[in-house]
Amino acid sequence: VVNLSMDTGHYRRELGTATFNAVMYGRGVGKTVWDAARDLPVTRSVDPRNLFFDLVAQRPEDIRYWIELTLISEREFLKRVESGQYDRAVAADYKADTYPRWMLPDDQQEWVEEKLKNFQKWHIVYECYDLEDSKVYHFCPDADKPLFEDTLLYLPYDLLTLNPNGEDCRGLSEIGLILPNQEEYNL
Repeated sequence: VVNLSMDTGHYRRELGTATFNAVMYGRGVGKTVWDAARDLPVTRSVDPRNLFFDLVAQRPEDIRYWIELTLISEREFLKRVESGQYDRAVAADYKADTYPRWMLPDDQQEWVEEKLKNFQKWHIVYECYDLEDSKVYHFCPDADKPLFEDTLLYLPYDLLTLNPNGEDCRGLSEIGLILPNQEEYNL
């Protein structure tokens, strides 16, 4: 199972992406979930800019919560509502919208925004993992109740940092290491 999972899960590519994120943003994060179609665990790199966690934690094992901002297509969202995975009453008030402009890369906003405007509708869902109470929740923005609530059986995230920042477990990017010297040199 391990060899099959390694061969079909693109782990080298995902590890490369997580390493790139650690170099650029100070941390890379892998998320392991179960792929029901292949009946295997898969690990995917998560964009660290869309992942929030307990900033007072000194070590990854001290993190008490994780919150991941995810985008779900309207079709997938409705499928989760119809299957009963998402609470129908909470989902009823939440309408899909175009791809969030604030999530687009700054240098591609106009081009990408135009391409995505009429492509499909999206739902922002916050996946919240509460390690203190061993719960997982899915929330839509501005909702008082979760779309989904369940017992947290395992923590899906694995944090990769290359350089400690001396304050918490967020790490320090390679760029952050050389930036003061580069700025001084360019004066």
